[in-house]
Amino acid sequence: MSFKLTQMVNLPIEYSDKQVTPYGGMSLMKRFIDQTGMRSFLSQLDLPKPGSNRGYHPEQVIESFWLSIWTGASCYIHCDWLRYDTVLQSIFSWDQMPSQSTYSRFFGKFSQKRNTEVFPVLQNWFFNQIGVDNITVDFDSTVITRYGDQEGSTKGYNPNKRGRNSHHPLMAFVGQTRLVANAWLRPYYTGRLTPVATTPTRAFVSTETAHLFRVAASAPDSTLEIKVTDRFANVYLEQMERPKAFGYLMS
Repeated sequence: MSFKLTQMVNLPIEYSDKQVTPYGGMSLMKRFIDQTGMRSFLSQLDLPKPGSNRGYHPEQVIESFWLSIWTGASCYIHCDWLRYDTVLQSIFSWDQMPSQSTYSRFFGKFSQKRNTEVFPVLQNWFFNQIGVDNITVDFDSTVITRYGDQEGSTKGYNPNKRGRNSHHPLMAFVGQTRLVANAWLRPYYTGRLTPVATTPTRAFVSTETAHLFRVAASAPDSTLEIKVTDRFANVYLEQMERPKAFGYLMS
């Protein structure tokens, strides 16, 4: 095996007193947030309020959390990286950014009741922004393997990692945008070995179906197509047979 030697290129090295950031492209995301009016809309939602007058506004907590994800964060501790990037903070007009404990406390205040009140409204606003007239939604469930001791994860049906803890989430996908419209985590004992018409499944289908009807009704010429597997069919048909439900066609 032979190696070809190449001459090293002399790259210029310069020093500057100006503040720099490796995430300068995030300025485009700041323009996106400003153009959509996302910050003002978030201020209208029932988001958890800080317990101190020195706390962060809920809108900033959400925006900074998004920014952390956009720059590669995959857990709360990674969000601390950007706290030292003063240039990025100035782009978003922040004096400072929250710590990982602020994020965990903030998202820990979300209950099922608050989720139901906040996220359908947020999703409705989001779909109005992107202007999708015809919506195709797929209801499905899957298995997510968990490592360690995570809340709600139990040992059960797991074809890929037998004996490992897992969640069996319910999900609704929008085909046109390739986005997840909604997702609920479930432990194993509400999963495959029990009838699908359990309380979490009924609540999930009922909540998401009602939300999708509101989205479809907001656009007069829009159409809504829902695809379900046999595990969801009975629950979904129960929702359609309720009074004031939309007309439907089975195929």
